[in-house]
Amino acid sequence: MNALLKEKQKTRLTLLHKLYELTNGDQHKYINGGELEKACGISDTDQFKTAVDYLEGEHLVETKRISMGIPALLRIKHAGVVEVEGAFLKPNEPTSHFLPVNVLYVNQMVGSSIQQGTTNSTQTSTITLQLGAVEELRKFVELASSLIPAGNANSPLWQEMQADIETLRAQSISPNPKASIVRECLSSVGRLCGGAAAGAIGTQLATYIPALLALFS
Repeated sequence: MNALLKEKQKTRLTLLHKLYELTNGDQHKYINGGELEKACGISDTDQFKTAVDYLEGEHLVETKRISMGIPALLRIKHAGVVEVEGAFLKPNEPTSHFLPVNVLYVNQMVGSSIQQGTTNSTQTSTITLQLGAVEELRKFVELASSLIPAGNANSPLWQEMQADIETLRAQSISPNPKASIVRECLSSVGRLCGGAAAGAIGTQLATYIPALLALFS
């Protein structure tokens, strides 16, 4: 898949996941289009409209439009909920409309650097995180900390998840958070949440993972 098409797919998936997050998967709740565009970090209205057109054409979302076809209100449809939850539960497998989440979010190497054919070389790169990414991470850490059961010393699952959450907490207050560390920990939390032992808590936390991965891609 060429880079342009892959970027389009990433924008569509980010938009759908953010709509799911903002509505908590409620198929009857509408979200303001401008609010959704800003939450997704999309600065090009045409890019936003094109992504919405695709999602609407695939019956994943429903929109109410104003002049020039600009989406004013959006709601996620049942098929959209199925897409998002399917992408989270099996992040390494494609859904009906998208490549695997891990391919779009992790392996695309946005903001990464590669050296080839060099000797004794050094390289410095700076990754600029999307606006609000760290704040959203802090909110997730606080939510996870409030939900993870107390007295879990004898539970390997909750011990491992707690360790990941504490790493995420450290990154959320760091003056220079490392996107790669955040992605790794979020992916780990996502895998743990997908297990039956995580129960309802895992299901609730799981809904936030795809959007956070998008913010730190």
